[in-house]
Amino acid sequence: MRPYLAGLLSGLLVGLTACSEVAETPPVRHVVLAKIKTDTPQSAIDRVFQDLRDLEQVVPGLRHFQAGANVSPEGKTQGYTHGFTIDFNTDRSRDAYLRYPDHISAAKELIALTEGGEAGILVFDFPMR
Repeated sequence: MRPYLAGLLSGLLVGLTACSEVAETPPVRHVVLAKIKTDTPQSAIDRVFQDLRDLEQVVPGLRHFQAGANVSPEGKTQGYTHGFTIDFNTDRSRDAYLRYPDHISAAKELIALTEGGEAGILVFDFPMR
């Protein structure tokens, strides 16, 4: 093989390897379930969900927020009464959201509304493929 061709092929292989290492991670769906105390006013629940929804405007990579009360007829809620999902462009955008001061504040508000504090919250994230 000619030396310049071997060098070209070697450069291509290095470039392809580097590209695969920085490939984007898939979008992430962040699922949060909460056991809201029965005496919690609906206005308090709405305020927390609105605070979280408002983060769509300021957190890069947060692309969709959806929240509501449980309406499942299956009887398998294990006490979880409300939930929300947030879709993120990547796990890095999810990680940035977790450190965002307004998220931390809203999380504290939500925890204050739940039975058992933090024990009344379930968080589950998964890649969207």
